[in-house]
Amino acid sequence: MSEGNGSRSQWDWLRKELDTHRTIVMAFRRSFWPLIFTSVFYRIIALTVLTPLASGFTGMLLARSGHVVIANEVIAEFLLQPIGLLIMLVIAACGLTLIALEQACLMSVLIRNPEQRPLTTAIEASRHVFQRFFAIHALCSRIVLRVLAISSPFILLAWVTHVTLLGEHDINYYLANWPLEFKLAITIVSLLILALTIILGREAARIVLSLPILLAEAKTPTQALKESRKRSTGRGFSMALSMIAWAVAALSVSSLIAAVLIWVGRLSLPLLLGNSAVLV
Repeated sequence: MSEGNGSRSQWDWLRKELDTHRTIVMAFRRSFWPLIFTSVFYRIIALTVLTPLASGFTGMLLARSGHVVIANEVIAEFLLQPIGLLIMLVIAACGLTLIALEQACLMSVLIRNPEQRPLTTAIEASRHVFQRFFAIHALCSRIVLRVLAISSPFILLAWVTHVTLLGEHDINYYLANWPLEFKLAITIVSLLILALTIILGREAARIVLSLPILLAEAKTPTQALKESRKRSTGRGFSMALSMIAWAVAALSVSSLIAAVLIWVGRLSLPLLLGNSAVLV
């Protein structure tokens, strides 16, 4: 009897999850164009904000190295210094904030009145989210610091492995000959990456609700993270399914937008550069 009740409860849970995901799919279909407008807006923001940051970082490295081409050793040496670590954290926090703002706007679009015009819906969703800009940025900064704290031991072990096993020759030597110590280093680093991926995946499932909680409830970033961990306890599989569904939907919209922008760019560039410009 207990087995029958357990099987019935599992089927009930599965039906509820399927109904939830059907509702999500219907919401995406209903709000398709506002989602497109929102995604285009954040692609433009990413181009105007992250590109100068990346260009400034590259210029700093070029000025430091004195060469036209930056070697991997120069990048690693710079990032291990306090100023390099600070720049990396700033870029990571800004990038994650931009992603969080876009996701927050997409969520805000989905819960708004579908009868409004698509552009109006996108503008109102963006206005609502930008009122919480500093809170979202603080939340993302905490997440970046948390990821850094979790990753630091694995990065240190990978660095010790590199120094111990691969310190005698250039990387080209190991790629050409594949000695035993190179295979051992690859195995160790692969295991470290696998373990880190599992740990970060579990952490992501625990904090995935922090952004909706921050937007919908009167919570601080710290409270939103704590509340997300509390509510996700015992719901790992369900949270993983929701994360995968949302990631696939967001990636689909982003890929569509990127393809359209590339197509427009390929059509526009010959007109801007003249008839002699040929794109290959």
